[in-house]
Amino acid sequence: MNFSVEEAKHFSKMGKLEEWVHRFLSSKGGNKDFLAMLKKQKRYWIGPIKHDLKKLNRITGPNKKYKYYEPEESWEKRVGKLQELIKKGWVSPPFIVQNNRGVLWVSDGNHRLEAFFREGIKEHWIIIWNNYPNNYFNT
Repeated sequence: MNFSVEEAKHFSKMGKLEEWVHRFLSSKGGNKDFLAMLKKQKRYWIGPIKHDLKKLNRITGPNKKYKYYEPEESWEKRVGKLQELIKKGWVSPPFIVQNNRGVLWVSDGNHRLEAFFREGIKEHWIIIWNNYPNNYFNT
């Protein structure tokens, strides 16, 4: 698997978007803690859709205000590596975001999001997850 947007779209068309997300999160460099949390209950998935990145909210960063604090030195190192990849033409997988009453929180991709901002990228693909089937998101 290459974890591209096109691949995620293909899985979505087959009704297997959740499977794609689980494979992505369990891959090298993935987010196994987040994956374990997702597996605790049924989730509802939308996407991938192209979305304005300014409307996403981070949960990780080098500031104590974030739910998941990361020291500035390691944050900058990770974001810097992603910036270099972007400059070389790397295409990121979709961000995985939670829709919580209409507010979109980045569950996976916080470092990528910051790198995108720094590189002037304004839109990218997202996959949205909800805890409840009636917690829809209007694009």
